[in-house]
Amino acid sequence: MRDSLNPNSMAVAVTLGEVGGRRTNFWTRSSNGGNLNVQRGDDYTWMPVWYKLQRSGNTFSAYQSLDGVTWYKIGSSSTVAMANTYYVGLAACGSTTATFDNVTGAPSTPSDLMIAPGDAQIALSWTPFAGATSYNVKRATVSGGPYATVASGTTANYFTNTGLSNGTTYYYVVSAVVAGVETANSAEASATPGMNLKLTGTIIGTSGSWGNNPATTKEAAMDGSLTTSMTHCMPETGLGWTWARLG
Repeated sequence: MRDSLNPNSMAVAVTLGEVGGRRTNFWTRSSNGGNLNVQRGDDYTWMPVWYKLQRSGNTFSAYQSLDGVTWYKIGSSSTVAMANTYYVGLAACGSTTATFDNVTGAPSTPSDLMIAPGDAQIALSWTPFAGATSYNVKRATVSGGPYATVASGTTANYFTNTGLSNGTTYYYVVSAVVAGVETANSAEASATPGMNLKLTGTIIGTSGSWGNNPATTKEAAMDGSLTTSMTHCMPETGLGWTWARLG
């Protein structure tokens, strides 16, 4: 996996070679033009062998397996600030010939993340992801993270995050789990919970109010204040309607 086709771009890779052609290595270049660092796996890997590279946000992990069922992590995970769109490839180097099978591509990411703030809570929903067995909801108080997981193993494509602080802006991303593999994070969405939430929309109705009180004009219905409302009265009939801002 690499950020671009530049030879020195950020990249991660799992390779088989060295020590008689049987050593497994996990390579990481965390910055463009930086050093390519290696973590060693099995020095005497049996072939055929299964390899897996997994991305979760900007965290990359490498695994190897003898059967594609039981996986062993190679070293520790690496952090690489790679773009959401990146390159994935397979290679055989030098005079080596190789056969690749059981190749599966990386899932994309959940889409259309929508959030709605409320009193000390935020409701989230997103488009169901094909093949997903569960979802992970992650939150940060700074745009771009780092994100903390606030819900994992969620099977529905919606979630309500409660116990939040009114007036604080929260940033969310969602990932899906497909066949045991977590996708990259979705695009970020943010909202600020609070009791005094301002309505938005198109204001209709007659301008002015009884007594021309600014606190009771049609504009007052969307001014963000709980102390104002829009009232329309007809003194000649004694009828009237009051439009109060809903929270």
